[in-house]
Amino acid sequence: MPFWRSFKGCHSLGVLSVVVISLWLRSGFPIFVIGDAKFDDALFVRLARSLGAGQWLGEYDPLTLAKGAFYPLFILFSFIAGIPLNLAEQALYLGACAIAARLVHRVAGRWPGLIVFAALAFNPVLLTVSLSRVIREAVYVSLSLALVALLVQVAFAGRNGSARWLFRALVRGFVLGAVFAAYWLTREEGPWLLPALAVVLLAAVPGWWRQPVLAGRTAVSLAGACVVGAALIGAVAAVNQAYYGRFLTNEFAAPEFQRAYGALARIHQDAWRRYVVFPADARQRAYAVSPAAAELRPVLDGPIGEMWRRVGCEQTGIADCPEILSGWFMWALRSAVAQAGHASSSGEAMAFYQRLADEIDAACDRGTIPCDPPRATLMPPFRRHYLTDAAYAAVGIGRLLIGMGHGEILSVSSLGPRFMLLTFADMVGPIRPVDNHVRHVEGTIAGAPSMPVLGVRAGDNQATATAIDLTPPARSAADPSARHFSVTTNCPGACELVVGIAGQPDLSIPWTQLAPGDVALGSEARLSIESATDWEMGRASAARQGALLRIARAIGALYATAVPMLAGLGTLGLVLAVASLKKRPPDGILMALTVASLVAVICRIALLAYMDVSSFPAANILYVSPASPFVILFALTGTILGWNALSRRMTPVS
Repeated sequence: MPFWRSFKGCHSLGVLSVVVISLWLRSGFPIFVIGDAKFDDALFVRLARSLGAGQWLGEYDPLTLAKGAFYPLFILFSFIAGIPLNLAEQALYLGACAIAARLVHRVAGRWPGLIVFAALAFNPVLLTVSLSRVIREAVYVSLSLALVALLVQVAFAGRNGSARWLFRALVRGFVLGAVFAAYWLTREEGPWLLPALAVVLLAAVPGWWRQPVLAGRTAVSLAGACVVGAALIGAVAAVNQAYYGRFLTNEFAAPEFQRAYGALARIHQDAWRRYVVFPADARQRAYAVSPAAAELRPVLDGPIGEMWRRVGCEQTGIADCPEILSGWFMWALRSAVAQAGHASSSGEAMAFYQRLADEIDAACDRGTIPCDPPRATLMPPFRRHYLTDAAYAAVGIGRLLIGMGHGEILSVSSLGPRFMLLTFADMVGPIRPVDNHVRHVEGTIAGAPSMPVLGVRAGDNQATATAIDLTPPARSAADPSARHFSVTTNCPGACELVVGIAGQPDLSIPWTQLAPGDVALGSEARLSIESATDWEMGRASAARQGALLRIARAIGALYATAVPMLAGLGTLGLVLAVASLKKRPPDGILMALTVASLVAVICRIALLAYMDVSSFPAANILYVSPASPFVILFALTGTILGWNALSRRMTPVS
């Protein structure tokens, strides 16, 4: 039965209310743009524009295949549909929530299903600044939840004996495969969710054992999912090969790049530093034994390398930071290969990475330079203390995740040049404004020997929209040289009115000093200001967004307090359910959702904790966000499991 028919009467009204309020709340958080973030926000918009122009991902450069293709496609689809990007992302998330809630409704009833749907729908993590950007995690959260929920739906297919079972099984498989492909083509760390998916299949085994027909239907759906998923991922790789010369979906996952990165990282370092994989002493050893590595010296040891060192050190806040950190070295390496002239196509770049890896590994194997064992990964060489360090880091990351980002929801103005902000607004819909102020000044200029020139100068050199009217007034017959002027501008921040008169230096007057009165322009020319106003536009919209921000902060504070307590109840409920397995096994769907959610949360925390101590600081809400719906789902389904277990214990077996 379709989801929207399963809730009748007030339940249907409840579902509709949750959808409307959730979308309304998200509408109060327009996209927060970082216009010059060319490795994230600007890259995704650039790729989406290229897709829309029929040029696939556009001209090849080190960024073209650095990230998956699905998010730019999603941006393009929302643009074509005329839906603001933030609302399209929320609609996708609500769809994933509906799938999970439908499963709960199927085994626990309408009200528990509605509660799960509402709790997931108002996930405050999606309202944080980090996920309000043009950033792929905003859809990755939805795809992660949808993938697990759809697999549960497939693994626990209903016992419907309809003759259309084959059609239904194939449809489920098609949808599951399409979602998996989208998930895999969004971010690079897809395997973190595989243990949770394996748990779902293991939880379904007892049902398959009792009713082999269900196993057959699941097998049909899984086979269809594998075919569809492989076909979609392969299609993207094939198009990349046609355009860029290499059959792949992401160059960071390419064996050649991982071999090259691993070869450089295996070179022995005189003094170990956290987050550093290729310090100066290792670089000198590489340059000496590898002509390919020597070609990278001008960038890695030059101004570009220094820029990457400075950016990484500033963003991590590390004071003693003389080297490029690993989270930024991968980008520095790609920049160096491009500057060396080996990135006219993906095929050429991969061939260079292969040659670089071969030369370094050969020197290591000969013993020419001291090296660690061979490796082909972006992870740094293992050190024993990483395990204990990661255990400590996991505590902080777990608190951040289970506390739903501690309810920190802010409103931040967009950043970047105005032409970039206009490009973003054209592609993704409303964005958080930089400045809503309009400024106006008018008066007369008299005594000038020729027509004066007026202009507005922004202190940060941003482009502004300015209207200037300069006409000779009929009102001043006594002074025919007088000119009436009117200037209206949306110039943000520190701005100046610039007055130019032939034969004299330009006069710049800070806007804050403009007031009714006379200003000498030199010789006999005078500027007479009649009025100067500065007013704010969009006050009603600002008031609305302020109200929604207060509501969102209240929701964030509620979740930050309630979810940890509910997670404790969910854990207790899971323990009770496991303890009751021999007497009365719990419903397989609830058990699968609960345990898979728990495993997803643990895997995400473990992954980020290890990355945090070995590669780069990863303890932030952006990286933990994909696991946030699983925390909510685990807390609620675990609690339902515990309640059911207690109810069964109190109910005698007939």
